[in-house]
Amino acid sequence: MKPFHSEILSTLFTQLHNQPFRIILSNSLILKQQSLNNNNSINNSINIQNIQIRPIQIKNQLKYQFSILNKNNQIFHENKNEINLFDLILKNKFQQILFKLENKDIQFILKFKKENIFYKLIEILNKNKINLNHNREKNYLIKENINIPFLVDLNIIHPTSFKVLQNKFNKFKQINHFLDIFNETINFNKNLNIFDFGCGKSYLTFSIIYFLKEIKNLNNFNIFGIDLKKDMIDFCNDLVKKYNLQNNVQFIHENISKFNYQHYNNTLQNGDNIVISLHACNTATDMVIEKAVDMNAKYILCVPCCQHELFNQIKDNDKTNINYNILKHGIFKEKFNSLLTDSIRCLILEILGYKCNVIEFIDDEHTPKNILIKAQKMEESMITKEKKEELIKEYLQLKNTYQIKPYLERLIEKYL
Repeated sequence: MKPFHSEILSTLFTQLHNQPFRIILSNSLILKQQSLNNNNSINNSINIQNIQIRPIQIKNQLKYQFSILNKNNQIFHENKNEINLFDLILKNKFQQILFKLENKDIQFILKFKKENIFYKLIEILNKNKINLNHNREKNYLIKENINIPFLVDLNIIHPTSFKVLQNKFNKFKQINHFLDIFNETINFNKNLNIFDFGCGKSYLTFSIIYFLKEIKNLNNFNIFGIDLKKDMIDFCNDLVKKYNLQNNVQFIHENISKFNYQHYNNTLQNGDNIVISLHACNTATDMVIEKAVDMNAKYILCVPCCQHELFNQIKDNDKTNINYNILKHGIFKEKFNSLLTDSIRCLILEILGYKCNVIEFIDDEHTPKNILIKAQKMEESMITKEKKEELIKEYLQLKNTYQIKPYLERLIEKYL
């Protein structure tokens, strides 16, 4: 083994100039966490497993992100202006230093002997070039930095540079996440009738139109956007005219509860009905589900929010309830109420012959992380009488446990 000194690292860093890399420091002889600087939030003498370092761009400035994993598998992140790698190695006596580059790995195996350090060098070539960039381009269905007119009109991208606006990037990611789910769920070989309830400014509606027309090259669809806000409906219908979409798209000023899809039979395609809804508040989501069931929708994709309905029905002072110690705390009760509400929605849909999956949906700038209910109507032959009776028994047991009567049950009684 050869003597190890700071110049070796300095020479290596010179070679790394202007290329992405990642450094992993591990196998410390001194497990006590050392401070990275005086303001270090993790300077609390906790044991560490490893430290990972990589360059990142923040507001066009080069920084180095330190990710520190402690023995409790907690990760702390800090961004630094520079890397004092040799000092970090000395303080923690790391015995392994791994440099991950795009085309090869460089590993130092260190041995500490009194005041001296010795090393062995191992280089491994990567057959496939890997991308270590922090800000690498995501594989979005709707791409960044290209001219997409509806995104300009909806103030998602800049009208000349076509870059996603900073305050709209979460919305841009949300749109793409929804399209990923839509793409993997729907059978595009059939004609599609898509109903967006509570469409608002219709980010999702126009995204689906773009996806179907420009990415899938399809025209076998009709889309209906339904919302109670007339100004939003007028705005969206103006865009329909602007983009000459009248043959496929219409926006309707109507309350969800009063909407009747049969009024539009003359424009419906002979195919699958699809119901989508993003953040229909409280029982509005139940109304959306009832409309989907009424039209025998093949697919339901809805993201509920503000699940308040059952909150006051759930008794939080019953000490015989197995969940008493959860429900007696208001914030826990609120979270539990949301989970219970959406669990009941899924269970009712299963009773009605749908296969349900629950997916964590990406957050937007105003809404915390939430869930998407994905339901697909099963073939009649797959819905046995015994299975349906079992599901009804589970539902009644859940109702009796919490002494509740969900609004959705009252809406769909006629379909049972």
